[in-house]
Amino acid sequence: MFVTNPTTPAQYFHLLRRHIVEGIEKPLVIMTPKSLLRLPAARSEIKEFTDGEFISIVDDKRVTDKSKITNLVFTSGKIYYDLTKYQEAEQITNSAIVRIEQYYPIDIDVIKKIIKSYPKVKKIKWVQEEPQNMGAWNFLFPKFLDVMGSKNKVEYVGKPESPSPAPGSTKMHTKSQEAVIKKAFS
Repeated sequence: MFVTNPTTPAQYFHLLRRHIVEGIEKPLVIMTPKSLLRLPAARSEIKEFTDGEFISIVDDKRVTDKSKITNLVFTSGKIYYDLTKYQEAEQITNSAIVRIEQYYPIDIDVIKKIIKSYPKVKKIKWVQEEPQNMGAWNFLFPKFLDVMGSKNKVEYVGKPESPSPAPGSTKMHTKSQEAVIKKAFS
């Protein structure tokens, strides 16, 4: 089985293409919200369709000097766009945002390689908009332990556990979402 959360049209296209071209006879689970269809930031250039391929873990291409990064943020899904918007608006230059586009099977070696490529990282965080008992955190936390060992800690940044995926109020959702985004860079 493959469990994915592509965040761009090109990633979605290459994911489907990979599954068909390679003749994979396993189920493909794609979790992506409809809101990305209307989000201007979630666009792909034509070149990304013609020259690209599906990337299961996407490093931050906006980072020019990895030695200046002290805060490494792992995330998945549409919250990535909220994080980049806030980072650019606040001119935060010490953070990199890495997207996990395929949860299962997860490529642990790529995660190790990305972490090692940032030599001065002091904090590594997982950010999600779902409550702690939902979303990818419970699945990915043991994977991060395998990668980093018990001496280094991955910090969870998100909403506390909840019996409901959403508060039922737009104002409360916006307020809690803003708190999550700010904490990702603190």
